[in-house]
Amino acid sequence: MHVQESVDVPKYARYALIPAVGISKLGTGSFTVVVLFVIGRDAGVGTAGIVLALSAVPAVIFGLLGGVFADQWEKRRLLLLYDAASIVVCALPCILFLVRRDLLGNIKLVVASAVVISFICAVSSSLYAPTSRAIAPFVVHRSEFARYNGMLTAAGNVAQVCGPLIGGLIIVVSDDCYVWALAMNTGSFVISFLITLRLPRVGAAEARARRSIFRKLLEAAIWVKDNRPVRRVVLTASILYFLLAPAGLIVLSRLSGTEMAGEYLSLCQAFQAFGSIAFVVVADRVQRKDGMPSSMGAICVLSATMMLMLATSNLMVYLVSSFGIGLLSTMVAVSLFGVIQGESPPSMVGRTIAIAAALSGALIPVGLWSFGQLVAVSSYMAIVVSSASLVVLGLAVHLSSRKVLVS
Repeated sequence: MHVQESVDVPKYARYALIPAVGISKLGTGSFTVVVLFVIGRDAGVGTAGIVLALSAVPAVIFGLLGGVFADQWEKRRLLLLYDAASIVVCALPCILFLVRRDLLGNIKLVVASAVVISFICAVSSSLYAPTSRAIAPFVVHRSEFARYNGMLTAAGNVAQVCGPLIGGLIIVVSDDCYVWALAMNTGSFVISFLITLRLPRVGAAEARARRSIFRKLLEAAIWVKDNRPVRRVVLTASILYFLLAPAGLIVLSRLSGTEMAGEYLSLCQAFQAFGSIAFVVVADRVQRKDGMPSSMGAICVLSATMMLMLATSNLMVYLVSSFGIGLLSTMVAVSLFGVIQGESPPSMVGRTIAIAAALSGALIPVGLWSFGQLVAVSSYMAIVVSSASLVVLGLAVHLSSRKVLVS
């Protein structure tokens, strides 16, 4: 077990990344909604879909690179660099469109700027994510990993709910909504940059060996394979995310055809974020000393229960289920990153986090696609398959845990 003792950091500085991440994602969420609205209105839904797809491309590749960089360079400097890149790419077109309002009528220029901004911000975000987790062993004590990871996850989830709401408000109140969304996105990154300045300079790398990026990632992947606690939590979390991925599609299918379906879906998403926040309150109580929650098997079974609740036709039950899924998903994320932060050597924590995030993240779209086919046939079938698989996974995890205890 490798634990990097955190430096003597004031409490307000230890958790500085929580508001920084929340505020920057708030700006990005509002900007994304406005971009989709403006491009969908003026250039067609197909073009808006292309812009959205391009922003999703960098996640896996640059997330892995971010893990390598986090192990090689001083982490606070990297976080500031990523925020600075986002500030520049958002501020320049914002200033241009504020000075030359007539250019907003040039839809090709607007689309081109949206593509460039979305792509570069997505690259920056993908590099930022593993660094924000990898810095934890250097700024918080091991006993605080659950609280730190839970708050970081909750901040992102709340921003994902509130960001689109702010974007919708910008669309309603301003004809020049694109430029004001740009201004808000720029401002959010500026605030994130200023907050990150409060972090100490920690996590500088050891002497950089002259090995290729592929070799460095392969070294970390082999370490994950050979470390039983990390391998177990990575596999369990990845499968859980795969099986929980269709929850939103199932809710959408169940609500389709009802009045105010969009409003109800947004409410369910909000309750999922509330569940994430609720977990932060109990994070320290459900984490064992090894970073695992009290029972991963129980999480699987409870997740199956939440999925089964979606078979009803009651909005209140949907809200309770969404709340539970948000809480349990955050618990899984906290377990995943907490074990890695506690077990990984300080010189490898960024890469192991990036590999775990890439594996679990890659299975989410696979789950969305495969269960989406089932939902199209029957939402009940998707619920049964997902719930049954979660129960089987829970039993497998429980039996595996008992074997570990016996041995």
